[in-house]
Amino acid sequence: MEKRQVQLIYGSLLHDIGKAVQRAGGEGGTHSKIGEDFIASLDGNSSVEGDGRTKDDAIHWAEETEILNCIRYHHGAALKRAKDLAPDSLAYLSYIADNMASAADRRDKENEGEEQKFGFDSSVPLASVFKVFNGVSKDNDEEGKWHFVRQILNPENPIPYPENRAACQRENDEIFYTEVKRNLRENLRGMEIREEYISSLLSLLEANLSFIPSSTAVQEQEDISLYDHLKLTAAFSECLFQYLEEKNISDYKSYVFEQVEEAWDTPSFLLYSMDVSGIQSFIYTISSKGALKGLRARSFYLEIMMEHVMDELLERLSLSRASLLYQGGGHAYLLLPNTEKIRTSLKSFKAELNQWFLKKFDISLFMADGYTECSANVLCNKDAGNTESYAALYRRVSEEISKQKRARYTAKDILSLNQGKTSGGRECSICHRMENVETLPDHRGEACPICRALESFAKALFQEKKNSFIILDQEKLKNAKANMKLKNEQYLPLPSNRLLLVEEEKELIKWMKEEAYVRSYIKNEYKTGNKLSTKLWIADYAESEELDEETKTVTFQSLAKSAKGIERLSVLRADVDDLGASFVSGFRNPELGGRFNTLSRTSTLSRQLSLFFKLYLKKVIQGDEGSSHSGTKKELYHFYKEVEIFGKAADDREDAKETNSRKTFFDEGFWKEDKENQPVRKQEKRSIAVVYSGGDDVFLVGAWNDVIDVALDLQEAFRRFTGGKLHFSAGIGFYSPSFPIHRMAVETGELEDSAKRVEWQNPDTNILEKKNGICLFEEKESYSFTQFRTTVLGEKYEKIERFFRSTHDYGKVFLYRLLEMLREARDRNGFNRAKLAYYLSRMEPKDKGESIQSLYQDFAQAVYTWAPREKERNELILAIYLYVYLIREREQKS
Repeated sequence: MEKRQVQLIYGSLLHDIGKAVQRAGGEGGTHSKIGEDFIASLDGNSSVEGDGRTKDDAIHWAEETEILNCIRYHHGAALKRAKDLAPDSLAYLSYIADNMASAADRRDKENEGEEQKFGFDSSVPLASVFKVFNGVSKDNDEEGKWHFVRQILNPENPIPYPENRAACQRENDEIFYTEVKRNLRENLRGMEIREEYISSLLSLLEANLSFIPSSTAVQEQEDISLYDHLKLTAAFSECLFQYLEEKNISDYKSYVFEQVEEAWDTPSFLLYSMDVSGIQSFIYTISSKGALKGLRARSFYLEIMMEHVMDELLERLSLSRASLLYQGGGHAYLLLPNTEKIRTSLKSFKAELNQWFLKKFDISLFMADGYTECSANVLCNKDAGNTESYAALYRRVSEEISKQKRARYTAKDILSLNQGKTSGGRECSICHRMENVETLPDHRGEACPICRALESFAKALFQEKKNSFIILDQEKLKNAKANMKLKNEQYLPLPSNRLLLVEEEKELIKWMKEEAYVRSYIKNEYKTGNKLSTKLWIADYAESEELDEETKTVTFQSLAKSAKGIERLSVLRADVDDLGASFVSGFRNPELGGRFNTLSRTSTLSRQLSLFFKLYLKKVIQGDEGSSHSGTKKELYHFYKEVEIFGKAADDREDAKETNSRKTFFDEGFWKEDKENQPVRKQEKRSIAVVYSGGDDVFLVGAWNDVIDVALDLQEAFRRFTGGKLHFSAGIGFYSPSFPIHRMAVETGELEDSAKRVEWQNPDTNILEKKNGICLFEEKESYSFTQFRTTVLGEKYEKIERFFRSTHDYGKVFLYRLLEMLREARDRNGFNRAKLAYYLSRMEPKDKGESIQSLYQDFAQAVYTWAPREKERNELILAIYLYVYLIREREQKS
């Protein structure tokens, strides 16, 4: 990357830094001047000496004139008055890039229910981007929770759910901004103005500026963070730099002021998208002992591989991660310069990557891509009346990707595949590919080189101290010191002749001094340093009440043993409903057209979804209740009424309402009763292992009852996080731990598809809605989450639990007979009322006590009413299943 482009990226990323510094107090003047003075005051510092630097590498920011000019002159009035700027000053490109990013960010408020106001309010909190998603929500709505408390984006903090605006405007903002200022100063002093530190600068800004609004103008929406604005400014600026360079335009001053209309109308940019298909089949097509550990290792391997592919592509294109708009789940969007060099590089990179996939994995993985030309006017959606212009960009790119997927390989590729490469090879017992295999330890079969390396990778991957993922150049590794050389099973191959190694941070520091070192990634931490690429948010939760006796690790068997009742595990697969349509048109609405449908909001939406599924998912599983500033404490479960074991109805007690309202669906889960029969929180862990959690989807496995609880918590957390503007559908399968994992994946995927076909009547709006569903165990058992919570659990299950736990006369036999009768009616589409009435009469308790008789009458009448109705009969069947599964073990032990 050229030195001037690096300076431009730094200047663009720091151009508005004065906004944060100014709010810390003690500084006078414009934020442009304050920002310039702040950066100029930073002295070079080599205090972080672990990455191979010396004191000679120390920099003095005051000497970086181009960067300082980008900060000082990023407003038009100041830039026009500047007398000492050369026509090719980078300040001109930073200025127009800032305007383009601002044009994408800033939209006036409308229909807020009050008279339009003007001016600035530095105390305004950042609003959620979901506030203007699928229609603009109002601040003055008493139920509206659309704003964030100002905070550092720290992975150790609780989930930052949106709050009421008034709750987010704090008196101690100056303390917060002082902390931000200190963080910026300390970390910038340790950086160098080189390409290798751009990703570190992005991480620093993301951590500190993610909850600060870019605009504090009272007439504008405040839903774009200062970090997102700075990142998009840098993306526009580096794309313009390369575009103008190819056009041999160096008079940036004339381009910005005299050719401004051309600058905005010319298709100087490419919206580029990449899609890697086959990821799920690659992960799940395995069968071996230790499958859970292998699944998680393969998932993480692909996660690292995709990040590496992005970095390799950006390096090939001489661009920074500022141009990466979105990456997750095998998909990516980038903003690129519209140059011939870029087009040629994209073509060659795609061909090389697919050839590498074929060589290593046959046809399991394939990359398709597409791009379309676009101008700044279209990207910023300045013609908001033309609602199709911006949305059409995504449709054109998607159509090109679909076209490539229909014809994946050339005739030469097909001929090569047909010739095969099975000579001398045998089938790998793990991935079933024909390869040169070797016997695994303990004679567990034969494995190919990649599967052997994955076994070693899996052992290291989940060691707490090994959080550094190092990318090495395979050729240069030959020249590494003797004690740094690796055995074959210690690394995994990556595209572009690279190798992946997982190590502790102290080993990373050693590798940074080696010629073979390319870059590194840190898991779930913000770090800055030489060639440190993006941090990796990974939902690496894997806990179990029981552990495998031999390996002391979490396995399918240990998860099943940790279940309440029957020893079974469940698999959950879920993904966000209609996400593709959300990218295209989620910010359009009939009243305001497409004025909020802009690149900045699409990019912010992507980042928020990635944060939720990659960082916050683990917190949801652990029971994170959100920020301490939340107005209402989040309940982790739906709690249902409990009946005392001695047969006395709980609602006969004076404290029944308080006690009953706090009881969990699975009462032996996270809650227990103390001697006074009051609910007490147990410090237990959920028996869950996350296999994959990406940009918009989740695959996890665990004890069957914990999986259901997590599904409910996750749905509620996502509703809070998005303000109900997005939802997901989920499938939950029910399995023996010995069932083949690839069949679990396929069947649960079918259940997820069934959940997405759910149609339901919203009880609050009386509108027929689709999706937002959950399908449990079999495709016939598909419900909306609302229906599952309120009618399956809150109604049917509650009746069953209250009656059967209040009597000692009945066991599973009565329930099995009732279940058989209901299933027969369902399958034959007919119902025998007389038979049901006779059976219910035989269930009348021998105990003639008033409480027990009342419970029986209530239960019998409810079942008699529900059974003839198809919808309610199906709900009752599922509720019986759940109760029977829960009591199975208890009755066997009693």
